[in-house]
Amino acid sequence: MTTFVLILLFVGLLALALLIIAQQIAVEQAKSRRLRAAKAAGENAAAAGPDADEDARFIKHWLITAGFRQPAAHLVFLFLVVSLLMFAIFLAYLWKSSGYEARLFEGMQNWPGNLGEIFRPFVLLLPYLFIILLPYLPFHYVRAVRERRVQMITADLPITLEMLATLCEAGLSFDASVDSVLRSYSRARPLADEWRTFRADVMGGRPRIQCLRRLSRRVDVSTFSVVIAAVVQGEQIGASISEVLRHQAEDLRIRRREMAIEHAMKVSIKRTVPMVICFLPGIFLAALGPVYYEAFNRLDGVFQNIGGTIGGRPAALATQSQQSAAAAAGQNP
Repeated sequence: MTTFVLILLFVGLLALALLIIAQQIAVEQAKSRRLRAAKAAGENAAAAGPDADEDARFIKHWLITAGFRQPAAHLVFLFLVVSLLMFAIFLAYLWKSSGYEARLFEGMQNWPGNLGEIFRPFVLLLPYLFIILLPYLPFHYVRAVRERRVQMITADLPITLEMLATLCEAGLSFDASVDSVLRSYSRARPLADEWRTFRADVMGGRPRIQCLRRLSRRVDVSTFSVVIAAVVQGEQIGASISEVLRHQAEDLRIRRREMAIEHAMKVSIKRTVPMVICFLPGIFLAALGPVYYEAFNRLDGVFQNIGGTIGGRPAALATQSQQSAAAAAGQNP
């Protein structure tokens, strides 16, 4: 038992070390590719370096878009996955070696209706389900956090665009408008946090277009990316930022209205299945249940009468035959 646990620990630590090494190699390769691209384009290599750090390594970028911005977040995530995998293997080993599975099979043989044979494959697959499902828990948690973050950003985006467009039309610059909007938001809102990071990048000396593109990559929401792309294009061609924001706010309002109409039209289709499965059986039972009950009782009485009549005929015939035999014996002394 102890040897098996030590082997599991060694295999898990080795797998974690290999994942860390592969992650670092991927980061270094991304940096080198970005540096070569910057040199080929004649850009400053120092400006290309920070983008390589936040480039799309899948797990790291996924954690960033979910709000986990710590430098070691991806390492903690990989450590949790490997640890849960080791724990799942350990649980599967305990399940197999404890003998509980065999005792469960013996008890399932006494289940009525041969149900034990039906559930036997599920019991056999149970340790493998441990190995599959437990390492999936960190992925499920990060995905749930990401979905909640996307919902909050999508909910805050329309009013933010309206406020930015109104402030820019009133004569404020884009940066001043962003600062004014941020003062009305709490720090618990993810969109406000992303705009604060954008302002910190601008104050740190980065070009505004580069800061906007970094903002779009960090948020990674389709509607927000469309707005940022329009603002970047307007910044590049010298268009009025207030008109760009106003057009984007109106377009987003129209899309949200169409989405609401679409969801409203889907309600009648989605409620069909719950009505068929949940409501209609109850309605049929309440309306036709007493009728069926009375009909079955009457049919049962009819069948009992018919059975009694059919069963009584042989007895009557036997009695008649006995009487005839006795009469014949009396006539012949």
